[in-house]
Amino acid sequence: MTTANSVSKSSRVPREKVYGVLRLLIDAGLVRKVITSPTAYKAVPFEEAVKLLVYVRQKALEKLSDDLTVQVQAYKSNFAEVSNSAESSFELVSGTETVLQDLRSSIEKAETSVDAVITWKSLLNVPQLIDLFRKARQRGVKIRLLFLPLQDLRHLQDFLRTNDMSFCSCRVISSASSPMLEICDEKKAMFFTNSEQDIKNSPAIVTNNANFLEIINTYFEKVWQTSQLCQVDSEAGIDEKQRK
Repeated sequence: MTTANSVSKSSRVPREKVYGVLRLLIDAGLVRKVITSPTAYKAVPFEEAVKLLVYVRQKALEKLSDDLTVQVQAYKSNFAEVSNSAESSFELVSGTETVLQDLRSSIEKAETSVDAVITWKSLLNVPQLIDLFRKARQRGVKIRLLFLPLQDLRHLQDFLRTNDMSFCSCRVISSASSPMLEICDEKKAMFFTNSEQDIKNSPAIVTNNANFLEIINTYFEKVWQTSQLCQVDSEAGIDEKQRK
């Protein structure tokens, strides 16, 4: 135990300031006031003080987390309203992580359909996309994949068989090469600017422009109807009826 006067002398801090600090420590639970004459003060045991400080910090972090959660929900609500009323736009997305994040987000938010023109190597290099397609199909989303032409279709056949792509419709473009693209719900399109690279290394133009989407959707349907079914043996589990 000690007195305010002793603390003042040993610390060389004016006694009136010492009283102020002691009151703060008492309020924090780190010092206890002993009813004596003169009044004395006693620090709580070190281990108890550490536990108390940790508890106080945890409660503060929990409150901060709760406050941030409320702010995030409010932001999402406001952002959704803004997004729904936003005008059509064209945005250039570049950088591997940014492109993949936008692609993942589009597939996760899809409600009715995902159409894509892609290379099998792109799916091989980004295997998580297959899981996203599969989960989307489980939600009732129709998946159609058009693969760019290959000199040897056996590579594609082996890929489809190994990854069991029977949950989606797969065809191969038989005509001239096509740009890689993805269309979700016929309302949003990602147009990859470099078809010679895989999707994660190619910048993409993202748009919700109705006129452009009409062109892209018409283009995809035309190419889909003129493309050839992926001929994979029964071990691959691809049902021709599903593809149609």
